[in-house]
Amino acid sequence: MPHTPDHVSIPLAHSVLDADGLARELGSRYAFDGAPACQLLYRGMNDIYIVHDNARRYALRAWRTGWRSLDNVTYELEFLDFLQSKGLPVSPSIKAKNGAPFFVADAPEGPRALALFTWADGHKLGSAPDVESCHKIGAMFAKLHIVGQDFKPSIPRITNPASAFVKNLPALRKLVFDRPADFAVYERIAPALEKAVLAAEDVLPFGPNHGDFHFNNVHVHANGDFTLLDFDNAGEDVFIQDIACYVWANGYGNYDPKYADAFIAGYNSVRPLSQAETDSLDLFLLAKEFRLLSGFSTHVNAIGHAPLRFRSLEWFATSLRTRAEKLGLI
Repeated sequence: MPHTPDHVSIPLAHSVLDADGLARELGSRYAFDGAPACQLLYRGMNDIYIVHDNARRYALRAWRTGWRSLDNVTYELEFLDFLQSKGLPVSPSIKAKNGAPFFVADAPEGPRALALFTWADGHKLGSAPDVESCHKIGAMFAKLHIVGQDFKPSIPRITNPASAFVKNLPALRKLVFDRPADFAVYERIAPALEKAVLAAEDVLPFGPNHGDFHFNNVHVHANGDFTLLDFDNAGEDVFIQDIACYVWANGYGNYDPKYADAFIAGYNSVRPLSQAETDSLDLFLLAKEFRLLSGFSTHVNAIGHAPLRFRSLEWFATSLRTRAEKLGLI
Protein backbone atom coordinates (compact mmCIF):
# COMPACT_ATOMS: atom_id res chain seq x y z
CA MET A 1 0.00 0.00 0.00
CA PRO A 2 1.36 3.47 -0.81
CA HIS A 3 2.16 5.63 2.18
CA THR A 4 -0.37 8.36 2.89
CA PRO A 5 1.49 11.39 4.28
CA ASP A 6 0.12 13.23 7.28
CA HIS A 7 -1.19 16.73 6.71
CA VAL A 8 -0.40 19.30 9.39
CA SER A 9 -1.10 22.99 9.88
CA ILE A 10 1.97 25.16 10.54
CA PRO A 11 1.81 28.95 10.94
CA LEU A 12 3.39 31.14 8.29
CA ALA A 13 6.25 33.46 9.23
CA HIS A 14 6.61 35.37 5.96
CA SER A 15 4.37 34.91 2.95
CA VAL A 16 5.01 36.16 -0.58
CA LEU A 17 2.26 38.41 -1.90
CA ASP A 18 1.40 37.56 -5.50
CA ALA A 19 2.79 40.23 -7.83
CA ASP A 20 -0.05 39.97 -10.34
CA GLY A 21 -2.63 40.28 -7.59
CA LEU A 22 -0.79 43.32 -6.25
CA ALA A 23 -0.78 44.89 -9.72
CA ARG A 24 -4.54 44.54 -9.96
CA GLU A 25 -5.00 46.05 -6.50
CA LEU A 26 -2.65 48.93 -7.26
CA GLY A 27 -4.44 49.62 -10.53
CA SER A 28 -7.70 50.13 -8.67
CA ARG A 29 -6.16 52.42 -6.05
CA TYR A 30 -3.66 54.67 -7.85
CA ALA A 31 -3.75 56.91 -10.92
CA PHE A 32 -1.46 55.09 -13.34
CA ASP A 33 -0.82 55.69 -17.02
CA GLY A 34 -2.30 52.40 -18.18
CA ALA A 35 -2.51 49.12 -16.29
CA PRO A 36 0.47 48.68 -13.92
CA ALA A 37 2.75 45.63 -13.91
CA CYS A 38 4.47 44.35 -10.78
CA GLN A 39 7.47 42.08 -10.09
CA LEU A 40 9.11 40.99 -6.84
CA LEU A 41 12.56 42.59 -6.57
CA TYR A 42 13.82 41.15 -3.27
CA ARG A 43 12.72 39.81 0.08
CA GLY A 44 14.10 40.83 3.44
CA MET A 45 12.90 42.56 6.57
CA ASN A 46 10.47 44.10 4.07
CA ASP A 47 9.67 42.95 0.54
CA ILE A 48 10.22 45.32 -2.39
CA TYR A 49 8.43 45.11 -5.74
CA ILE A 50 9.15 46.93 -9.00
CA VAL A 51 5.99 48.49 -10.42
CA HIS A 52 5.69 50.25 -13.78
CA ASP A 53 3.02 51.66 -16.04
CA ASN A 54 3.34 53.09 -19.56
CA ALA A 55 5.35 56.08 -18.37
CA ARG A 56 7.14 55.52 -15.06
CA ARG A 57 8.72 53.06 -12.67
CA TYR A 58 7.79 52.81 -8.99
CA ALA A 59 8.81 50.87 -5.88
CA LEU A 60 6.24 49.09 -3.75
CA ARG A 61 7.20 48.19 -0.20
CA ALA A 62 5.37 45.41 1.64
CA TRP A 63 6.17 45.53 5.35
CA ARG A 64 6.51 42.15 7.01
CA THR A 65 3.92 41.19 9.60
CA GLY A 66 5.28 41.83 13.09
CA TRP A 67 8.24 43.89 11.87
CA ARG A 68 6.65 47.35 12.02
CA SER A 69 3.30 48.29 13.49
CA LEU A 70 0.82 50.34 11.46
CA ASP A 71 1.60 53.22 13.84
CA ASN A 72 5.30 52.89 12.91
CA VAL A 73 4.40 53.00 9.22
CA THR A 74 2.28 56.10 9.79
CA TYR A 75 5.20 57.81 11.56
CA GLU A 76 7.63 57.02 8.75
CA LEU A 77 5.37 58.26 5.96
CA GLU A 78 4.43 61.44 7.84
CA PHE A 79 8.12 62.10 8.47
CA LEU A 80 8.90 61.72 4.77
CA ASP A 81 6.13 64.18 3.85
CA PHE A 82 7.51 66.63 6.41
CA LEU A 83 11.10 66.33 5.20
CA GLN A 84 10.08 66.85 1.59
CA SER A 85 8.20 70.00 2.63
CA LYS A 86 11.47 71.27 4.13
CA GLY A 87 13.44 70.67 0.95
CA LEU A 88 15.17 67.41 1.94
CA PRO A 89 15.78 64.97 -0.96
CA VAL A 90 13.50 62.12 0.09
CA SER A 91 10.87 60.00 -1.64
CA PRO A 92 7.51 60.18 0.16
CA SER A 93 4.84 57.59 -0.47
CA ILE A 94 2.50 58.29 -3.37
CA LYS A 95 -1.03 58.99 -2.22
CA ALA A 96 -3.81 56.79 -3.51
CA LYS A 97 -6.82 58.26 -5.31
CA ASN A 98 -8.60 58.45 -1.95
CA GLY A 99 -5.62 60.28 -0.39
CA ALA A 100 -4.39 57.32 1.69
CA PRO A 101 -0.57 57.06 2.13
CA PHE A 102 -0.70 53.25 2.44
CA PHE A 103 -3.08 50.30 2.54
CA VAL A 104 -3.08 46.91 4.27
CA ALA A 105 -3.17 43.39 2.87
CA ASP A 106 -4.61 40.63 5.05
CA ALA A 107 -1.90 38.01 4.59
CA PRO A 108 -2.16 34.52 6.14
CA GLU A 109 0.31 35.47 8.91
CA GLY A 110 -1.35 38.81 9.66
CA PRO A 111 -1.76 42.34 8.28
CA ARG A 112 0.94 43.72 5.96
CA ALA A 113 1.16 47.42 5.17
CA LEU A 114 1.94 48.43 1.57
CA ALA A 115 3.04 51.80 0.20
CA LEU A 116 3.97 52.96 -3.28
CA PHE A 117 6.99 55.22 -3.85
CA THR A 118 8.53 56.92 -6.85
CA TRP A 119 11.56 55.05 -8.17
CA ALA A 120 14.90 56.60 -7.19
CA ASP A 121 17.09 56.71 -10.30
CA GLY A 122 20.86 56.63 -10.25
CA HIS A 123 23.27 54.34 -8.40
CA LYS A 124 23.75 53.41 -4.77
CA LEU A 125 26.50 55.51 -3.24
CA GLY A 126 28.21 52.33 -2.09
CA SER A 127 28.85 51.24 -5.69
CA ALA A 128 31.02 54.30 -6.39
CA PRO A 129 31.66 56.36 -3.23
CA ASP A 130 33.53 59.66 -3.35
CA VAL A 131 34.59 62.07 -0.63
CA GLU A 132 32.64 65.04 -1.99
CA SER A 133 29.36 63.13 -2.02
CA CYS A 134 29.92 61.79 1.50
CA HIS A 135 30.60 65.34 2.73
CA LYS A 136 27.40 66.63 1.11
CA ILE A 137 25.34 63.81 2.56
CA GLY A 138 26.77 64.45 6.02
CA ALA A 139 25.70 68.09 5.72
CA MET A 140 22.27 66.91 4.57
CA PHE A 141 21.89 64.78 7.68
CA ALA A 142 22.76 67.70 9.92
CA LYS A 143 19.98 69.67 8.21
CA LEU A 144 17.62 66.71 8.65
CA HIS A 145 18.31 66.67 12.38
CA ILE A 146 17.85 70.43 12.68
CA VAL A 147 14.59 70.75 10.74
CA GLY A 148 13.29 67.46 12.13
CA GLN A 149 12.94 69.01 15.56
CA ASP A 150 9.84 70.80 14.26
CA PHE A 151 8.21 67.53 13.13
CA LYS A 152 4.94 66.84 14.94
CA PRO A 153 3.84 63.27 14.23
CA SER A 154 0.28 62.17 14.82
CA ILE A 155 1.69 59.10 16.58
CA PRO A 156 5.12 59.48 18.30
CA ARG A 157 7.73 56.77 17.88
CA ILE A 158 10.78 56.04 20.02
CA THR A 159 13.19 53.80 18.15
CA ASN A 160 16.16 51.64 19.16
CA PRO A 161 15.19 51.21 22.85
CA ALA A 162 18.15 50.27 25.02
CA SER A 163 16.01 47.63 26.75
CA ALA A 164 16.23 45.50 23.57
CA PHE A 165 19.86 44.58 24.29
CA VAL A 166 18.82 42.35 27.20
CA LYS A 167 15.37 41.50 25.84
CA ASN A 168 16.88 39.91 22.72
CA LEU A 169 19.30 37.64 24.61
CA PRO A 170 17.10 34.49 24.47
CA ALA A 171 16.88 34.72 20.68
CA LEU A 172 20.59 35.47 20.44
CA ARG A 173 21.32 32.36 22.52
CA LYS A 174 19.50 30.27 19.90
CA LEU A 175 21.41 31.92 17.04
CA VAL A 176 24.80 31.08 18.58
CA PHE A 177 23.74 27.79 20.20
CA ASP A 178 27.00 26.14 19.11
CA ARG A 179 29.16 29.05 20.31
CA PRO A 180 28.60 29.11 24.11
CA ALA A 181 31.75 31.13 24.79
CA ASP A 182 30.46 33.89 22.52
CA PHE A 183 27.10 33.95 24.25
CA ALA A 184 28.77 34.20 27.65
CA VAL A 185 30.37 37.44 26.44
CA TYR A 186 27.06 38.71 25.01
CA GLU A 187 25.38 38.11 28.39
CA ARG A 188 27.96 40.41 29.95
CA ILE A 189 27.78 43.05 27.22
CA ALA A 190 23.99 43.44 27.07
CA PRO A 191 23.23 44.82 30.57
CA ALA A 192 26.38 46.95 30.65
CA LEU A 193 25.57 48.38 27.22
CA GLU A 194 21.98 49.12 28.21
CA LYS A 195 23.15 51.03 31.28
CA ALA A 196 25.77 53.01 29.35
CA VAL A 197 23.40 53.93 26.50
CA LEU A 198 20.65 55.05 28.90
CA ALA A 199 23.15 57.26 30.72
CA ALA A 200 24.36 58.77 27.43
CA GLU A 201 20.81 59.39 26.20
CA ASP A 202 20.16 61.55 29.27
CA VAL A 203 22.69 64.16 28.13
CA LEU A 204 22.88 63.94 24.32
CA PRO A 205 20.78 65.87 21.75
CA PHE A 206 17.69 63.94 20.76
CA GLY A 207 15.07 64.10 17.99
CA PRO A 208 13.77 62.43 14.82
CA ASN A 209 16.38 60.26 13.11
CA HIS A 210 16.62 58.29 9.88
CA GLY A 211 17.45 55.29 12.06
CA ASP A 212 19.52 53.10 9.72
CA PHE A 213 21.51 55.19 7.27
CA HIS A 214 24.35 53.72 5.21
CA PHE A 215 25.81 53.69 1.68
CA ASN A 216 22.98 51.65 0.21
CA ASN A 217 20.27 53.95 1.53
CA VAL A 218 21.15 56.86 -0.74
CA HIS A 219 20.97 57.00 -4.53
CA VAL A 220 23.18 59.36 -6.53
CA HIS A 221 21.57 60.70 -9.70
CA ALA A 222 23.36 61.44 -12.97
CA ASN A 223 23.34 65.19 -12.20
CA GLY A 224 24.93 64.63 -8.78
CA ASP A 225 21.73 65.07 -6.74
CA PHE A 226 20.74 62.53 -4.10
CA THR A 227 17.70 60.73 -2.79
CA LEU A 228 17.76 59.50 0.81
CA LEU A 229 15.93 56.17 1.12
CA ASP A 230 14.59 53.58 3.57
CA PHE A 231 13.32 55.46 6.62
CA ASP A 232 11.84 52.21 7.93
CA ASN A 233 13.53 52.64 11.33
CA ALA A 234 12.83 56.38 11.62
CA GLY A 235 11.94 57.63 15.07
CA GLU A 236 13.08 59.63 18.08
CA ASP A 237 16.65 58.86 19.12
CA VAL A 238 19.91 60.61 19.95
CA PHE A 239 21.39 62.20 16.84
CA ILE A 240 24.75 60.50 17.30
CA GLN A 241 22.97 57.22 16.53
CA ASP A 242 22.53 58.26 12.89
CA ILE A 243 26.21 59.18 12.63
CA ALA A 244 27.22 55.91 14.27
CA CYS A 245 25.11 53.92 11.79
CA TYR A 246 26.92 55.49 8.85
CA VAL A 247 30.39 55.16 10.37
CA TRP A 248 29.75 51.55 11.42
CA ALA A 249 28.46 50.56 7.98
CA ASN A 250 31.52 52.20 6.40
CA GLY A 251 33.75 49.85 8.37
CA TYR A 252 31.49 46.82 7.95
CA GLY A 253 31.61 47.28 4.19
CA ASN A 254 35.41 47.65 4.19
CA TYR A 255 35.24 51.15 2.73
CA ASP A 256 38.11 53.60 3.16
CA PRO A 257 37.76 55.49 6.49
CA LYS A 258 38.06 58.75 4.54
CA TYR A 259 34.40 58.38 3.51
CA ALA A 260 33.25 58.24 7.14
CA ASP A 261 35.53 61.16 7.98
CA ALA A 262 34.02 63.16 5.10
CA PHE A 263 30.48 62.39 6.31
CA ILE A 264 31.31 63.64 9.82
CA ALA A 265 33.08 66.71 8.44
CA GLY A 266 30.04 67.55 6.33
CA TYR A 267 27.77 67.09 9.32
CA ASN A 268 29.97 69.33 11.47
CA SER A 269 29.87 72.05 8.81
CA VAL A 270 26.14 72.50 9.46
CA ARG A 271 25.57 71.24 13.00
CA PRO A 272 28.83 70.87 14.94
CA LEU A 273 28.80 67.84 17.20
CA SER A 274 29.30 68.56 20.89
CA GLN A 275 32.27 67.08 22.71
CA ALA A 276 29.89 64.75 24.53
CA GLU A 277 28.54 63.48 21.22
CA THR A 278 32.02 62.93 19.79
CA ASP A 279 33.11 61.13 22.96
CA SER A 280 30.08 58.82 22.76
CA LEU A 281 30.65 57.67 19.17
CA ASP A 282 32.50 54.47 20.14
CA LEU A 283 29.67 53.55 22.52
CA PHE A 284 27.06 53.95 19.81
CA LEU A 285 29.18 52.01 17.32
CA LEU A 286 29.05 49.11 19.77
CA ALA A 287 25.32 49.67 20.27
CA LYS A 288 24.72 49.58 16.51
CA GLU A 289 26.71 46.37 16.10
CA PHE A 290 25.11 44.57 19.03
CA ARG A 291 21.65 45.77 17.99
CA LEU A 292 22.19 44.40 14.48
CA LEU A 293 23.25 40.94 15.62
CA SER A 294 20.80 40.53 18.50
CA GLY A 295 17.93 42.09 16.55
CA PHE A 296 18.68 39.86 13.58
CA SER A 297 18.43 36.83 15.86
CA THR A 298 14.81 37.68 16.67
CA HIS A 299 13.84 37.65 12.96
CA VAL A 300 16.09 34.94 11.53
CA ASN A 301 13.22 32.48 11.09
CA ALA A 302 11.42 34.89 8.76
CA ILE A 303 14.38 36.02 6.64
CA GLY A 304 17.09 33.36 7.08
CA HIS A 305 20.81 33.69 7.80
CA ALA A 306 21.70 35.22 4.43
CA PRO A 307 21.09 38.89 5.41
CA LEU A 308 24.22 38.77 7.61
CA ARG A 309 25.91 38.78 4.22
CA PHE A 310 29.68 38.75 4.22
CA ARG A 311 30.30 38.78 7.98
CA SER A 312 30.33 35.58 10.02
CA LEU A 313 29.36 34.90 13.64
CA GLU A 314 33.09 34.64 14.33
CA TRP A 315 33.59 38.20 13.02
CA PHE A 316 30.79 39.56 15.20
CA ALA A 317 32.09 37.78 18.29
CA THR A 318 35.60 39.18 17.84
CA SER A 319 34.44 42.70 16.97
CA LEU A 320 31.87 42.98 19.77
CA ARG A 321 34.31 41.70 22.37
CA THR A 322 37.01 44.12 21.19
CA ARG A 323 34.66 47.13 21.21
CA ALA A 324 33.23 46.27 24.65
CA GLU A 325 36.70 45.77 26.15
CA LYS A 326 37.88 49.10 24.73
CA LEU A 327 34.96 50.83 26.46
CA GLY A 328 35.54 48.98 29.72
CA LEU A 329 32.09 47.36 29.61
CA ILE A 330 33.48 43.83 30.12
